[in-house]
Amino acid sequence: MFLTTTIEIEMEQVPVEVGGEKLLLSLLALDGFLASDPNAFLDTLHSAAQSLAKHFWSQPAAHHQRSACMVLDLSSDLAGRSARELDAALDSFFVQARPHAVQTQKFMYALFQRPVFQVFALGNMDYERFCQRWMTLNRDANRPHCATTRAQAMSFGRELLTIAHRP
Repeated sequence: MFLTTTIEIEMEQVPVEVGGEKLLLSLLALDGFLASDPNAFLDTLHSAAQSLAKHFWSQPAAHHQRSACMVLDLSSDLAGRSARELDAALDSFFVQARPHAVQTQKFMYALFQRPVFQVFALGNMDYERFCQRWMTLNRDANRPHCATTRAQAMSFGRELLTIAHRP
């Protein structure tokens, strides 16, 4: 059972240099994943993604990017929990979540007006299991990329932008 719907949000456009070009990596850190009502969390994620895209477009560097990357950091909420605790929380979360609640690439493209990579920082959660459950909510959703820490997710996001912005 989930205790609260309080979700802490951190949003930032992180400048990265790729091939001499200044690009933006969008960071969205959410704390409260495990303690929140799944549908309230996914609604918050949806609204936060909209705000993040709006902030993305307010930055001059955004206008020449061919793709975008959004890093979703859930790792602080998941830190220090056992694999058994994480599995139980994951099962409970996805059982209670509404079908079609996750963002599709079409939704993300509409927000950012370009293809968007999504990278999740999931701590020591079983990535494969998370992705499988994420995809069961909406078969049209893109499979997210996963990393353990925020730093790894940011590095992976930078690599994806590097590949997407090759001449």
